[in-house]
Amino acid sequence: MNQHKSTGNETDIYWSKLFNRVERAVGWFFFLTGLIILVSYVLYQFVLLLFKDSQLSLFIKIGIFFVIIGFVILLVSIIREKVVLARKDKYSEIKQ
Repeated sequence: MNQHKSTGNETDIYWSKLFNRVERAVGWFFFLTGLIILVSYVLYQFVLLLFKDSQLSLFIKIGIFFVIIGFVILLVSIIREKVVLARKDKYSEIKQ
């Protein structure tokens, strides 16, 4: 049986082509934009529902709201950190 082992060269050749890089970037853009729109809408609807519920105390409503806001801020912070560090990685060009 003929097994093909991939060297790093095929990957380098694939990513050296502009279309392949643009295709991936456009795909990520649409995926993340759609995801952000959907998550924002769900969170908005949840907050509206939360504040319309008269059985929950204001203290609980504010606590849930703070948890959601804190989670979103931490998530954005982590994603931003990963993007910034990936751009500045001085070892990204070194092959193992």
